[in-house]
Amino acid sequence: MLLEITNMSKLRRGFWILFWAGLAARLLYVTAGFIELSPDEAYYWQWSRRLDWSYYSKGPLVAFLIRLGTLIGGDTAFGVRLPTVILSALTLYFSLRLYDRLFPKDDLGVFFMAVFYNTIPLMLVGSMIATIDPPLCAAWMGGTLALHKAVRGERWGWAGLALALGFGIAAKYTMLLFLPTIFFYLLSSFENCLWMKRLKPYLAIACGMTFLLTALIWNEQHQWVTYRHTMALGHIGAATQWPKNLINFLEMMGTQAGVISPILFVLLIMGVWIHGSKLLHFFRDETYDGSALILSSCAPVFLFYFLLSFERPINANWLAVVYPPAILAGAQVCAEKWREGWGRKLLPAGAALGAILCFGLLFSDVFHFLNLPQSQKWDPAARLKGWKDFAALAKKAADGLPQDVPYFYFGDRYQTSSELSFYLEDHPWTLCASSVPLSNQYDVWGGSRQKIGWNGVFAMRDKRAESLILPWQVDKAFARVESAGEATVVRYGKIIRCDRVWRCFDFKGWPMQVELNP
Repeated sequence: MLLEITNMSKLRRGFWILFWAGLAARLLYVTAGFIELSPDEAYYWQWSRRLDWSYYSKGPLVAFLIRLGTLIGGDTAFGVRLPTVILSALTLYFSLRLYDRLFPKDDLGVFFMAVFYNTIPLMLVGSMIATIDPPLCAAWMGGTLALHKAVRGERWGWAGLALALGFGIAAKYTMLLFLPTIFFYLLSSFENCLWMKRLKPYLAIACGMTFLLTALIWNEQHQWVTYRHTMALGHIGAATQWPKNLINFLEMMGTQAGVISPILFVLLIMGVWIHGSKLLHFFRDETYDGSALILSSCAPVFLFYFLLSFERPINANWLAVVYPPAILAGAQVCAEKWREGWGRKLLPAGAALGAILCFGLLFSDVFHFLNLPQSQKWDPAARLKGWKDFAALAKKAADGLPQDVPYFYFGDRYQTSSELSFYLEDHPWTLCASSVPLSNQYDVWGGSRQKIGWNGVFAMRDKRAESLILPWQVDKAFARVESAGEATVVRYGKIIRCDRVWRCFDFKGWPMQVELNP
């Protein structure tokens, strides 16, 4: 081992320095608790407290991972985010293994790959937020690596592919788009195409798809809520508004440039384009196989969301799984161009800009400290701030309720209900005052009938105080409701969020049937 380290090139050592330093910095950041849980993180943490075979909008993997993290680190931000940090490091390790197979002895490209991972805002910040994308990216890159090994006839290649496919499906159903990745790569060359006549690829896919059975059984027992949610989310069946929706693709690309950082985004696009051109022009060289695998890994997801953009706007994180394979392409092309003496200032400039953007996302209070104009309106981390104070405001309202009557906390959305539960002492179970039937996991859990006659504390949050109006379904659900206080989330004199709470007396039940198990 010592001899291997001694013989390692400076660039390879640079990769490992960035790898371990980046991992340590991420762990330190989540341990220090610079930012509170995002609403989705708190929501998934709630899932982890009620482990199940599936959930309203996603498979069970994120809940099981968070449960594992909280067993180690407790019900803290560190415990919730620990699995994400580890999985993100695993994604980079899979990328290294795959890069060495596709582009051997290219230590410059390996180093550039680590630079991309540590300076792209979406990758850096996303590696510390406990959402469904980090496990999906780990499964996607593990599956891509396993696919390359399987096609080479290496041991456990197809088994690894089946496992990666299954874990990815359990994380996010976007993993189903890995199926065309498999077949695109098998069809990319005559040698690979021979596998189409063998049983192993189909057996691996069938084994991976068994992970979908739990979600199907769960949905059959819960009125197919995931299917209904997905159809509504994708605007499937709705009429396409062509003049309006034609701009969605441009907005999607602009958003991606923002979350990647403009220069690095251009470099990744250039990398994928150059590797894609080798396939389009049937240009075969020593990197052809790598180009085929990279394009097979990127294209299905990108094409899917390109088509979906004609139906609805595309959220910034939905294309996150495209970027690990795109980084391989960008790193290899940048290394090739660097050796040719072209663009040697472009990557350092892109990395520097990306690092600045990362710093701004992770320490966004600096914008308010510098008194930048309208910083309260575009603070990128505003949704992650002030939740402890939000819970404290709700607790103060609860202290004013009669102590001889039980009470519960609830919010108008699953986000606020989950943040309340996480940041209140003893993490009480909360409810959600949904206005639309079966709109989130709280409606699946139900249980509101057990609270009949109880009092409640209702909490809301919005950007503007004038938007904090008592919803009709809350007013109708209680015999009496009274305002119990307001507060603002302030950073260096800038108001970035407004909170309001109400005391609610004598719960009568929701005025409409919104829950699956009331």
